[in-house]
Amino acid sequence: MHKYTHRFYELLEEIKALHDKKRHDYAQEADPFANFRLSELGGIDAWKGIAVRLGDKYSRLMSFIQKGELKYNDESIKDTLMDNAVYSLIALILYEESQENKDQMTFTFHGENNVSGTASTSIASMTGYTMGLDNEEDELSYRTRFTTVGDQD
Repeated sequence: MHKYTHRFYELLEEIKALHDKKRHDYAQEADPFANFRLSELGGIDAWKGIAVRLGDKYSRLMSFIQKGELKYNDESIKDTLMDNAVYSLIALILYEESQENKDQMTFTFHGENNVSGTASTSIASMTGYTMGLDNEEDELSYRTRFTTVGDQD
């Protein structure tokens, strides 16, 4: 095996170890990418939020290229490049997820006595879909209180 190919595989192992360490500090057991999903609170798909982080890392790298040094030395250029690799892989996973969920719609409805519920279905299966609601008020609430999730291009 060529030495550069060997080094490439070594770096993949380092990326794996880096991801595991950071996942321990940032993520939740139920969702290893929960910290990246925080951008969704602002209406930005998680994978697009990562693109912003990648832009920040790229800016730092370009600053180093132009100035030849970094004042904040707790993160090396290698760390920056490794973070870019990890962010890129996570962005790809979340992008793939958004494509799988592209036709999904999640909605919440509220009925009498503050009874509420949440459901998710594919938009294609909503054609002719009816829900057994008790009265007109519940039906109106059902129709007006929904949000879509997934890629919203």
